[in-house]
Amino acid sequence: MRKFALASIALSVCVPALCQQSFPEGATAPSAQEVQGLLADKTFRSTVANGSVWRMQYNANGYIFFNAGAGYSDSGKWRTEDGRLCTEMQRTGPSCSDVRLSGGTLYMKRPSGEILKFEPL
Repeated sequence: MRKFALASIALSVCVPALCQQSFPEGATAPSAQEVQGLLADKTFRSTVANGSVWRMQYNANGYIFFNAGAGYSDSGKWRTEDGRLCTEMQRTGPSCSDVRLSGGTLYMKRPSGEILKFEPL
């Protein structure tokens, strides 16, 4: 029963018809150094499947500030690996996500499978 409940929650986060499940065709896994250069001292927005707009500020000193727009915010540390972006947030804890680069734009796969496009502010 518990597995069913968890599966239902996961499906409700990202319905395939409503959100992108695959990286753009031809997207490549950037090196850790490339990801660092794309994010350091920059701020991005991403619109998630439910319509919320996320704001993410990546400071060059390794700190990130995150705002989900609905009163939720978090902060912590960020680092890069080849093809991955990792964070250690104060409220949500540690995680790593796959990232890909296509046409100069960075994309990240959420744990739900949803692909987010990083749009510079």
